[in-house]
Amino acid sequence: MRFNIFKYSERKGTPAANFEDDVTREQKADRFEKLDSVHRQFQKQIHEGYVERELNVLVERQSSKSATDMSGHSTCHKVVNFPGDESMLAQS
Repeated sequence: MRFNIFKYSERKGTPAANFEDDVTREQKADRFEKLDSVHRQFQKQIHEGYVERELNVLVERQSSKSATDMSGHSTCHKVVNFPGDESMLAQS
């Protein structure tokens, strides 16, 4: 599951652009930080559930995080980085 959060940004030319803003920038930033913190906690729980699990992965490229790792997508649509080399890439 993937979630994205963004700070509110008014859109000129929309009815809402004419509404009086009753929330300060500081309140918006605070709310965003709280929501982002909760989101990161959920992400961490989800990712920790994959530690030490064995997954089928389509090897796609060398990892951008490490020269000694490869990267690919699992069958559950997770990006996975793991030890390996270019010999793991499928030959086309």
